[in-house]
Amino acid sequence: MKKVLLFAIVAWTITSCERNSKNVVVVYDTINTDTSLIKIDSIAPDKNFSGVLPCKDCDGLNSFLTLHQDSSFKYSETKLGAESSDSLIEKSGKYIVSDLDKKSILSLNFNDGSFKHFQVYGDTSLQLLNADKKEIKTDENTFLNKN
Repeated sequence: MKKVLLFAIVAWTITSCERNSKNVVVVYDTINTDTSLIKIDSIAPDKNFSGVLPCKDCDGLNSFLTLHQDSSFKYSETKLGAESSDSLIEKSGKYIVSDLDKKSILSLNFNDGSFKHFQVYGDTSLQLLNADKKEIKTDENTFLNKN
């Protein structure tokens, strides 16, 4: 009887050790993949975005935006199809990023009091929004992409 009990304990110990060596612990690390949300310091410093945005009275606005880490920016646009150098507009000001309906909104506040709003898509794209910070319904491009 003692031999059977001893054999059972030894067998159980060997089986337990063998089972433990096959056990694998998997640790999952979750990463927020919601690219609509982004923080200011991941946009800046000196990030450049460009693209052709819609224009009411021209073929489009060739737009270029540089965001600086100190929350300042430089924005320029040139009317496509315009023959004069008067079509170049350069502006600067301060920007802020705010959350609105689980979306990050980049607001450009120009020194002249005007503004533009963009929805932030990760670290790669900005989509032009209307004055109410809503998507513009158009078939034309409304995105500035990171250079």
